[in-house]
Formats: sequence, structure tokens, C-alpha cells
Amino acid sequence: MLEGTALKLGQQVITHVTKAWLNHRKAVQSGDLVDLLAVSVTDQLFRRRLARQLEEIGDQVATRVAPLLESGLAEHERTAALDAVVDTLTEADLSDAALFATDLDPIRLARQVRDQVPAAEFRAGLSEPAAKLYQLVLDETCVCLATIVRNLPEFTNRAQTELLSRMSGIPEILDRLPRTTLDAPRGTDHDTEFAGRYRRFIAERLDRLELFGVDVRRYTARTSVGTAYLSLTVTGAAQPVDPLGAVDEETSSRRIEQALANRGRVLLRGEAGSGKSTLLQWVAVNAARSTFTGPLQAWNGRVPFFVRLRSHAEGPLPKPSEMVGTVAEFMPEGWAHRRFADGSALLLVDGVDELKASRRRTVHRWLGDLLSTYPDIIVIVTSRPGAAEPRWLDALGFHALLLEPMTGPDIEAFCRRWHEAIRESVRNGAQLHCEIDELAEYEASIIRQFETKQHLRALAASPLLCAMLCALNLDRRKQLPPDRMKLYEAAIELLIERRDAERDLCFSDLALDSRTKLALLQYLAWWLTMRARAELTVQDAVHRVGHFLERMPHVSGDPQEIVDHLLERSGIIRRPSEQRIDFIHRTFQEYLAGKYFVSEHLIEVLVLNAHKDQWRETILLAAGHCTDRLRADLVIGLLDRADQEPRHRRRLRLLAVAAIDSGQVLSPEVSRRAGQALAELLPPRNAREVPALATAGEAVVDLLPDDPSTLTTSAAEATVWLLSLVNGDRALRKLIGYAQDPRLGKALLHGWEFWEPRRYVEQVLSQVRSWPRFPRLSRPEHVPYLSLLRDPPPATVQTLRAGPLRDLSFVAGQTNFRVLTVELDPRYEADLAVLTDNERLEMLLLHGSESCRGHQHLAGLPALKDLRMHQARGHHDLRWLPGLERLESLDVRGCRELTALDGLADFTELTQLELWNCPNLTDFGPLSAHPGITDLSLDRPAAEFQIRDLGSLLDRVTMLNLHNLPNTFDLADVADSPLRHLWLTRCAVSSLSALQGMKSLTNVSLTSTELAGIEPLVGLPNLSRLDLRGATPGLDLTPLKEHGRPISVWLEPNQQVRGLENLGSEVSFDRRNYAPG
Repeated sequence: MLEGTALKLGQQVITHVTKAWLNHRKAVQSGDLVDLLAVSVTDQLFRRRLARQLEEIGDQVATRVAPLLESGLAEHERTAALDAVVDTLTEADLSDAALFATDLDPIRLARQVRDQVPAAEFRAGLSEPAAKLYQLVLDETCVCLATIVRNLPEFTNRAQTELLSRMSGIPEILDRLPRTTLDAPRGTDHDTEFAGRYRRFIAERLDRLELFGVDVRRYTARTSVGTAYLSLTVTGAAQPVDPLGAVDEETSSRRIEQALANRGRVLLRGEAGSGKSTLLQWVAVNAARSTFTGPLQAWNGRVPFFVRLRSHAEGPLPKPSEMVGTVAEFMPEGWAHRRFADGSALLLVDGVDELKASRRRTVHRWLGDLLSTYPDIIVIVTSRPGAAEPRWLDALGFHALLLEPMTGPDIEAFCRRWHEAIRESVRNGAQLHCEIDELAEYEASIIRQFETKQHLRALAASPLLCAMLCALNLDRRKQLPPDRMKLYEAAIELLIERRDAERDLCFSDLALDSRTKLALLQYLAWWLTMRARAELTVQDAVHRVGHFLERMPHVSGDPQEIVDHLLERSGIIRRPSEQRIDFIHRTFQEYLAGKYFVSEHLIEVLVLNAHKDQWRETILLAAGHCTDRLRADLVIGLLDRADQEPRHRRRLRLLAVAAIDSGQVLSPEVSRRAGQALAELLPPRNAREVPALATAGEAVVDLLPDDPSTLTTSAAEATVWLLSLVNGDRALRKLIGYAQDPRLGKALLHGWEFWEPRRYVEQVLSQVRSWPRFPRLSRPEHVPYLSLLRDPPPATVQTLRAGPLRDLSFVAGQTNFRVLTVELDPRYEADLAVLTDNERLEMLLLHGSESCRGHQHLAGLPALKDLRMHQARGHHDLRWLPGLERLESLDVRGCRELTALDGLADFTELTQLELWNCPNLTDFGPLSAHPGITDLSLDRPAAEFQIRDLGSLLDRVTMLNLHNLPNTFDLADVADSPLRHLWLTRCAVSSLSALQGMKSLTNVSLTSTELAGIEPLVGLPNLSRLDLRGATPGLDLTPLKEHGRPISVWLEPNQQVRGLENLGSEVSFDRRNYAPG
């Protein structure tokens, strides 16, 4: 039926072509081609040959339309769409005059047809997908019609042979036209060219960070994202299951790149200034340039789309085509949609917290709609924790990660990177008040201060505040502010009071003193806060400044000029796009807004909005600006409201306690009420409450229980963290009583970095009796103190998870590691010889192992059973590794030069081999010949790879884990294998029918795999787990009712399947997020 309708459509086009060609209008009522030709062509033989030629052209039109019909629509819907196009062409005026009125422009012609026959889809009763097909086919027919008429020779009864000859070339012309599809209505000829242009645009636009707080002359201090970026740690990242024991999935810390590599949808939460936006910029720039290394190397080639939500506080949220930016005018039609549809898009959504609560619900729906349409894209969404709970996007398959505060090594690394960024800025034209050679002295000075002054180290725990401290250390000749409020005050002074004065700049036409500039900025910050926004238009800014100037009669000047002056000279606001203004960081907006609320005595407004997470930082900073009396009004107002509103009670009390931190003098009434609130808040329920409670200082210590056994595990761990943040002798004595609790070994170890190392080991850690299976040390300098611990139980594994490190010198002389995981800085060469004293070392994982030398020393590790070398570049085979006779598991990742597996035979006890992202590996002969390997994981092999290349391995393999195979996997090739576990991820499979006889299968995973049905799996006698996460949407699970034995089915939280109502109790479901790699 479809072919017939397509042919009918082709002939309809030719009928209109013929009428226009022969200048027929109303003289011939018949639409029959022969009748049309009979009027103008008298020679019967010529008429028949001409008719055949025109019919051939009509058939070519039908051939061009045919690929458009290859969609998921039912046949009757496709037929209805084609019939609607035929009816439209019949009804429209496509005479020669009408065609030539459009200059034979296909776009103008299609627009004219739609104007003449409006709402054709509605009249035809087409569904939305069928209507899209109608529009696409109509466009295609207009292209064909205009092209044919444009290329037809002038009609004449003379020179018949020449006329037929010239017409014979038209089908070839049609064939050369760009093919249109639902995804590419204008073809894809210019996609590659535009992709390059877009990538360059993104890289240039986002690869720069302003070093605000740096007082340089005649230059805006900027640096590249790559120079300033520091890899931070997150919690909540899933880790692989280790052979030596399980890792706590929800609380384990990992470097952010490792965590992202294992997740396709991430909600990244972090406090103000924790580096969320910088991280997204770094991801976007590296994706645009395809310069990822390490865990994110597989993201090279992805196309970044960066969405700042603050720019979409109102109106519809952007479609893919609206995320491209100012190069959109050059974009081929449908290009952005095609990147989303093929899964190459990397969507980066910044700042959920910068929208009001009602708008966040819109963002949730927007993300849901995008992911329903484009399920294969990678998405990272950022927010402050108060605006998005960890489970906020669970239903959409997101995994929540929380950025951790910077540790001591992180702070030191950040300082070094910051000063290197300053050097880069100077090399690019900036001028400092000191010589560039003096920067090393300033760098060393601030690092020493962070090491020796705990209050400064606590201040520097976020990248934003650490950057401010570095800037002020440089500006104030190494004299640093004592607290957060003084730090912000000094930064504001540097940016707006002294910036022009110290540059000797003078503006004769417009002179604004620092007090006036500060007042104007405070007012703009207040106006944005009251409207729950982080941006305003230039027009709004001019209007608001004009309004505020009415209160400042001593200031004369045009509001537009004043706004321009603030943008150019204050250093605090900026123009992110031509028509929009924002603060250089939201924290400055909150600081200045808080100052305005206090100066205007608007304490009741703060109290009224205190339950909203967007207001939390503004209120805390306002408390810092308050006089003692106003602070008392604020705290009492918060506590009174807490007493009256049970729903918000705990949030308001936490805010009241945190607000007191900024004040030194409390009235007896405020002190009494605050003490009561604090007592009711303790102990903390979870880690999220700890930072606010820690602001109360040592007052919390006596209110915490001496015996943690009455607390839940979450509350007990949060209490350990609280005591570590409060610090001091009283807190340390309290922790000694917690050391005996078997649940708290991990929390106590994590708190080590907040204390003087030796004292904490001797008084607290030496009392711990029960260590976690995988303890984590974050500072290499703690390693020597491990010898002071009492002998741990034999099952305890001592693990250092740190980096990126320059070398492994911290391990020298140590003998107590059984598991060691280290991230190495690839810029430095690490000598593996220092590992040889670790005779108990069973598992070694090295990230960035391309920088290592001395691999032969691994042979001196007699207990080594598990070796994982990640980013092991520069090797063509495995002979660079020594023969490790006891090695049971080998994991090699990111070795793009690897082409063969020579040397594999030297690992005589090897049973498990993992080869990830080795795209040039073609020689699997040594793998086939190895008699012991039974478990194989293989990701992204060479393009020519076929499963049969594994040879005799298939006769003994029991676990096969395959990812991203380049060719269709014929399961018949493994039908005779003794497989117990078969894991396929993003692999095209021919049919599952070959699995019907595989009685040994217990675990089958078909994640992100297109399936026609699961019937062949039903009845497998030992199948107990079936992982279908990311498989074909709408997959019918009804056949499982015939399975006849218990089975656990894994699905994503929002995955749509059919047939659940038909299944009995023997089928259980585990809905959990799947992380495409």
C-alpha cells in the first residue's frame, strides 16, 4: 500500500510539472499525463516516449520519498500522511504562474502551499508523529517539483531527440540532491563544517575564567580553564566491586572525573563557591576540543551544550536548537536535534539553585521531556544542596554526587594552580604591583599559613574563598583576613574602592565615589534577590539605577552611563551576554543584598523568606552585617517562626544557630533561646546539618552524648564530623569515647585531616578496634603515622586514595598496605621501585600509569593478585609488564596504542582480564591461547573485531562482559560456551534465540541494548537475574510469567515496560540507576 501511495505522489508531482511546462491551466481538466500531453504533442510516438520519460521522473520522486517512510509509525499512519500530501498538492494552485511567482525556491514554494491549504494535517486527522511525516514529505515534494521545473528544457515539438536527451538527465539530478530525513530535513552536507565552527566557538567562549579579586593594571585578569581547574572529590559515586570486599557506594570519595565516567546522568551538588560552574566549563572545553584524558577519555567527540539556568528564569526553557548560542544563524537545520538524537550531545545545565522553587519544577519536567526524547545523551546538572535534594532527579535516572570541601593537599594544589594562572595572566599582558619572580614567595607564604593556621585552612575549603585568600595575600602583602565576613569585605574593597585609585585612572565626565558605587550595587543585588533571580537585562538595570538615583540627590549622571561605569570599573558585575548583567559570582550578590537588607532595616523580610533555600546564604551574610540589636531581632524572629511552623522548624533553627556565628555579643534572652534551639538540634541527624551546627563552636561539645551507641549510624558519623570541625581539646576528649564504637572507624579516619596528625593518632585512632574494609586516607603525609596504630585485625585493608600525586615516595618503607589506589599526575614520572617493601600488597590500582617507570619492580610484590593500570598509554602489547606468576586479575584501560596481547602468557595464574577503551587492539591470539582465563571484559575493540576472534577462549569462558562492540554480535558464536554471566552494554545483537540452550546462564545483562523481545530467555533453568536497564522502551515483560522460578529484574527508575500486571511474586524488580560509560 505504501509503495502505491508513494508512486501516486510521484505522479502527482509530475502532473503539476507537466502543466507548468506546457503552460496548461484550465484548458485541460483531466490530470492524466497522456491527456495533458495530447494537447501539445501531436506526434503519437513522441508523446508516448515523452510520457515514459516523465513517468520515470515521477518514479524517481517516489524513490526519494521512500526513505522518509522508514519510521516507527504504523503503516496506516504513514499511508494517511502520504494521502494528505497528495490531497494538498491536488488542492493547491501549482500552475506555471504560481510556481514562477516563488522563483522556484523550494522553501517559498512549500510556504505558499501551506498558506493555500492550511491545517491539512488536522483535516486528515493525523497524529502528531504522522503530522511531522506529512510536513517532511511535503517539503521533499516541493524540493523535487521546483528542481524538475528548473531543469526542464524549453518545450518544443521540434528537436524532439535533443529534448528527450536533456530530460533523461533529470533523474540523476534528483538523485544528487541532499537526502532529507526526519532528522535532517535539509540534508547533512554542512554538518561537519558547522560542528567544527561550533566546537571552536564553545572552546573560545568558555575557556576563560576571570581572576576576580586580583588587582592588576590596564588588564582584566583572565586565565584558561585548564590552568585553573583542580580535580576535586565527590561522595555518592558508585565504585566497582573489588574482589577483596565491597565498597560503600553512597559514602565513598572519588575524584570527580572518575565518578562522572561511570555515570550518564549526574546531579552535581555543591555549596556556594565549590567549583560547580568551573567544572562544567572544563568539561565543555575539553569536549569541544576532544582533549579529555584519563577516566573521561571516552567523552572525546561528544558535543557540549551549555545551559545557564539563570538566563532562563522566565519563559520556555530552551530546545536543543536554542542551546547553540550566537552561531545559531550558521547552523544547518536540525543539526542540534541530530546531535541529541544520536546520543553525542553532552548537556551541561548550570544553576538549579539560581531559580525559584516553582521554576525548578519546570526544569524537572523539561529534563524529563528531553530525556524521554533523547535517552542516550549525557547530562550533568548542578545545584546547591538546599535547592535539590539528592533524590530530586532519581525518577529520571540521575545519580547524585556531592562535591566535598577541599582537603589540605587540594588547597595546596589550588594555590599552586592559582599562582600559575597569575603568571599566565602576566605573560598575556597584565601588570602586578610586584615582580613576577616574587610570586613564588607569595605562593610559599600562603601555603605555610594554611598549614599552620587552622582557621585559614577552614576558610579555604572552597575554591572561591581560597581564590579570594590568594588574591588578598598578594594584595595585602601576606596579611590575611581572620574570618569570612572580613574576607568578603576586603575583596569588595579591592574590587570597587581601590581598583581605579591604584591604577591612577580618572573619569572626568563621571565620578562615582566608592560609597555610591557600593550603594548602587547593593540595591541591584537586593532587587535580584527579591525576585529570585541571578540576572537582569541591561534595560532593567538602567531603569532600577534611575529609580534609585532619586534617593541620591548628590549624584548626577545618566543612568545608562552609570550602569556602563559599574560594568567597566566596579569589577563585581559583568555582562555575560550583550543584553544581560549578573554578578561575577552569586556569593557577591548575596553579600551585597544582605548588606542592603540590614542597612534598610528589612529584618522582617529576611525572616519571612527564611524557609526558602535560595535565601539561606543571604540571611547568613546579612547576620554578619547586623549590629548586635538587629542580629538579635533576626535570631529571635527566626526562632519565633520556628516555634509557630513545625514544617520548617528544624531548617529555621539551624539557620538561627548559624546566624549567631557572625556576632560576638548576645543578650541574655538571645543566648537562652539560641541555647535551647541548639540543644534541640543536637545531635545532628546527618552530615548535611553539620556545617551550620559547627558555627556554634565549642558550645556544641557538652550537648553531644558521651556514648554514641544510642545514636543511629548516620547521626553518629555526623557527630564525629561535627566534633572534628569544632576542634579543640574538649572535642578531642569527646572523640576518644567514640573510638570504641565499631561503626565509626571510617568516620574517625576521615576526620584525621582536621587534627594535628600525631596527637590524633595517639589519642583517638589508636583506640579504634574495628576498621572498615576499605579505609580511606586523603593525605599522603599521614602514611608514616600508620605505624603508631595498634595491629589491625587480619581482614583489614589499608587503602590510600589520594592524588593526583607526583610520585609514590610516601609508600617507601611501608609494609602494611594490602590495597593501594593512587592517582598519579601524568606530568611527572613515578618510580615503582618504592613499592617493593609492600610484601603484603594484594591489589594495586594506578590512575595515570603512563607516567610510571620501573615496571619490573612489580615482580617483587609476591602477594600481588590484582593489578589495574589505568591510562597505560604508549604500549603496543603487554610485554612492558613483568611476569607476575601469582597475578589473578589484570585490568588495562585507555591504552590506545595497544594492538596485540603478546606477553599475556607470562601471567600463568591469570583468570580475569579486562581491556577497556583499547580501540586498536586486533590480535587476540595470545588470549585464545591462554588456558586459564575464564572472565573477559572488553570495551571498544577495533572496528574489524568479531566475537569469533576470541577463538578457543569461547570454549571455556564463564563470564563475558562486552561494551560498545563495533559490529552486530551473533549470539550463536557463544551458544556452546559454558557462560554463567553474560553482560552486554550498547551492543547490537542479532537475536536472543541462540541463548535458549544455554542452561548454565545465571546472570544476563542487556543494558542499553535494542531487543525485539525476551522470550528466548524464559525458562532458562538457572537464570536468576536479568538486567534490562536502558533496553528498548516499552519492552514487554509478560513472557516472564512462564519462567517458573524466582528471578530479579533490574530496571531504571523511570524505565517504561509493559506486562508488569501479568507477573506473579516470583518476579521481583530492582529499580536502580544505570551508568553508561
